[in-house]
Order: sequence, then structure tokens, then C-alpha cells
Amino acid sequence: MSANNNAAGGHLNQHIYGATPPAGTSQVGKTLFTSVEEYTGFWNNYVDPKKYTGVAVQCSGNHARQSVTVYSVLKKDKIGGYSCTAADAAGRCTTQTRSQFSSVQLDFEVVRGSWVLLTAYPVN
Repeated sequence: MSANNNAAGGHLNQHIYGATPPAGTSQVGKTLFTSVEEYTGFWNNYVDPKKYTGVAVQCSGNHARQSVTVYSVLKKDKIGGYSCTAADAAGRCTTQTRSQFSSVQLDFEVVRGSWVLLTAYPVN
């Protein structure tokens, strides 16, 4: 999903360490998943009704937001991540502070007539 997100109109890669964010954006000042694998593990558990114990997001209109606890998805209190403080010319994080996060913010939006995951990022 991460590899196709930019092309679909999202900016998920702006919040994944090691991923290249959409052109014209940067990871500076953003919170990041530690890797695409970390994000993918979170997402796969979030979309699995046997693993995610929270309330499903209600997508209506053109935009929907949901903050979910790490515990409700991964059954642990926190996940590791980064807060980015500097990036290269492509916007990829080059200097970061390691952090622990207890929730993940998910934003969904209608882009070109289809619902897409606009972005997801760890938060406290």
C-alpha cells in the first residue's frame, strides 16, 4: 500500500522513515513509523476484524479521521517511531529523535472519486 499511496493522491510516505515523500513535501517536523514494514504490520492488523478491537472509522462525505490506540490494534502499549528534525533534498528524514507513541492518526479522503488513506502517523 505504501508504494502506491503517493500515486493514489495520499502522502503516507511522508510519515515512514526511509520512504520518499511526495514531491514538494518533507518529513521534517513529522512523526514517522520506523519502516515500511512497521507501518504495514500496523495496517494489516488494523484492517483485520479479528485483531482490531476498536470501532471502525465512519467514512462519509469527503474526509474521515480516526485516532486509534496502538493497544487496540497491536495489543501493546506503544510503538517506536521517530520525530524528524532534518531532511535531504528529496524530503527524506536524515536527522531524527527516537520516540514511543501510543496512538496512530488515520486520515481518509476521497481523491479522484475513490476513498484513499490520505495519511497515517504515530502520535502520543
